[in-house]
Amino acid sequence: MSAIALLGFLFFAGVDIAIAPDQPLPYVYMDDPVILELRSDRDMTADVDIRVQARHHDDPMDIRLEGLVLPAGGSYWATLDTFPEERGFYAAHVTVTGSEASAEKDLLFCRIDRPSGRDTLPVYARSDAWNRESLLALRNAGVRDIRINLALPDHASQMALAEALHFRVIPRVQATDPGGVEEAISLMTTVHQAYGNSIAWWKLACDDAPERVPKVAEALRRLGCTTPLTLVVRDVAHVPELLASNQIKYLDALVLLPNEAIVSGMKEIRRALATAGYERIPVYLDGAETPGDMRHEGPALVRNLFACMAAGADNMAFDSDLVYNGAVREALPYLAGLSRRINATRYVGRLPAGKGVTANVFREGARWLVAAWTENGRGTVSVPAEGTDDLLLTDALNNPLPLPAPAEGQLVLEVGPSPTLLTGAGGRIAGCAARMTALTLARDLAGDATLAEARPAYLTSLIVRTADLLEKEDLFQNGKQKAGSDLRPLLLDMLRVFPALEYRWQSGETPKIATLTLVAGLARLTRVLCIVEEARGEPFIEPLGDRLASCEEHQSLYLTSQTGDSPFAARGEQLLAEVRRLMEDARALAKAGRAIEAHGVAALAEWRARSLNALQEGAPLAPPPPEPVVEETPAAEPVPPPKPVEVLEPGQPAGTRKVIHTVSRGDNPSAIAKKYGVELTAFMKWNKLSRRSILSIGQQLKVYVKRENE
Repeated sequence: MSAIALLGFLFFAGVDIAIAPDQPLPYVYMDDPVILELRSDRDMTADVDIRVQARHHDDPMDIRLEGLVLPAGGSYWATLDTFPEERGFYAAHVTVTGSEASAEKDLLFCRIDRPSGRDTLPVYARSDAWNRESLLALRNAGVRDIRINLALPDHASQMALAEALHFRVIPRVQATDPGGVEEAISLMTTVHQAYGNSIAWWKLACDDAPERVPKVAEALRRLGCTTPLTLVVRDVAHVPELLASNQIKYLDALVLLPNEAIVSGMKEIRRALATAGYERIPVYLDGAETPGDMRHEGPALVRNLFACMAAGADNMAFDSDLVYNGAVREALPYLAGLSRRINATRYVGRLPAGKGVTANVFREGARWLVAAWTENGRGTVSVPAEGTDDLLLTDALNNPLPLPAPAEGQLVLEVGPSPTLLTGAGGRIAGCAARMTALTLARDLAGDATLAEARPAYLTSLIVRTADLLEKEDLFQNGKQKAGSDLRPLLLDMLRVFPALEYRWQSGETPKIATLTLVAGLARLTRVLCIVEEARGEPFIEPLGDRLASCEEHQSLYLTSQTGDSPFAARGEQLLAEVRRLMEDARALAKAGRAIEAHGVAALAEWRARSLNALQEGAPLAPPPPEPVVEETPAAEPVPPPKPVEVLEPGQPAGTRKVIHTVSRGDNPSAIAKKYGVELTAFMKWNKLSRRSILSIGQQLKVYVKRENE
């Protein structure tokens, strides 16, 4: 048993001492008083001396209570009115000096915000020995997802306990050999039927044998289970094998086991996924311990969580012992504080800062968060303050800090190893961070020799010119400076390249892997440039609704043209998913008041949707087999088909006749209109079609063709 645990059980001379007796664990909510409980086995009068040491402060605080009357066998509650009103992890040494006896005790406890159902952290906790106390500690830390290992004999009781305390569960199931797949499916079936509503996602371990994934995925589908399926990848080197086997199409995310190279190699992992067209598949880390060791320190946990998010991790695991291991731990108040601040989880980029200072920017909609810290010692970071609103500066525990006065449009923040958090809305903070990210992306994309064969010269020129503009200091002048006004045309020109890139690899002109990697990189660059455009403040001319309607039209035309045997069907599904995601993004941004960025994202969605045309017109990657030679025989004179009967109708254009076209496989409105030489808009009006209309085989449509075309 640890020294801390021993101290928790000691009591001397008939006096027992506790803090927060009204709670199941020693934590005190900020809207509650700090209560000291004394229990004596005899009547006595006592003085109490308390030395409090906060882990986030160097100087201790002394509190003295005098003349307390303790009843025998009863409980005396004393309110510590002078206790500091700060969130944090505290150690208290309590000395009771009484008329009849004396006692001493060391206590550990936390002061935190009361949990809110809105608190969400992109983390989950793992343990092989869940109990009520550890789960209560996590709930107060703002953690809602936990992993339960189904290989443990008591997993059913752990699942029941987690459900009773309203946790979302991540069941980990193993199919470590071919014979174990059936056993895994049987176990997942039982768990799904009993606890389906509590399952966040499945965590499947196959010992890097991806060929077992389809069988598990198909079994879940037969159950009617729509819960996401993820796969544990033990080594980054196995990602290409997973892609080559094409089993990744059955998965909703990858879970990478922690090692020192994971975070630093996240860029290469994303690149590998992009080569197969998976631009947006989530990547989870099974340990936020990477990089570095943070098992003994709350601030290190927060730093590592932010570092993992910045590297591209969508979710992270941590060991529950960091929060509770028989006693509350220092990480509890830090996670609780973070859960109140981290409503902005999409990484944008870094603000310029001095050596040894990190200033990562995250955002969600119009709101942003700056997380700044140093590796050691103290440092400063300048944050652009112009146009910002609703600013709040806190430490990592969510304790408010004084906001410095702006100087020359900048807020100069002093930071240390424990992260300082600034949140707000508006301004150009997200734009400044996005500018730095876009500059790096542009330089990397233009200089990547492995993409040279797939990258057209005119695209390279566009990217280089964009990087040159991003380096200029006068970029954010609301279009008044030439540098700023030249960025928009470059962005729009880059967007127009997407369909050409898709066509080039589908027609065999460029290598598929290099081209898809280039497409993913260009998509990320242009998406980040949309954030820069919002900061520049130059509105788009086109209505947002028209952009989104165009996206719908291109998707509809693609879907109605599918024959079911296209060699590019899988790529079509990937593009459709990306277009839908971008359209949702654009609508959310417009609702949040970021109209310029919303228009930019809608334009990106439109040109990705236009890429679907390349799937309809693209040539096969390999030449088709030669047609068999058939000996020709004389044929009878063909009988011309009967001419369609002309039917005059109200609204029929003068000088035309009506033709009835029967929809066959592969038809779409654009192709039909082109076949008869009529305008698409007129054809759709004649047949009361909209951009969302879907044609069906056998459907009859009218076409008014000019008589001179007969």
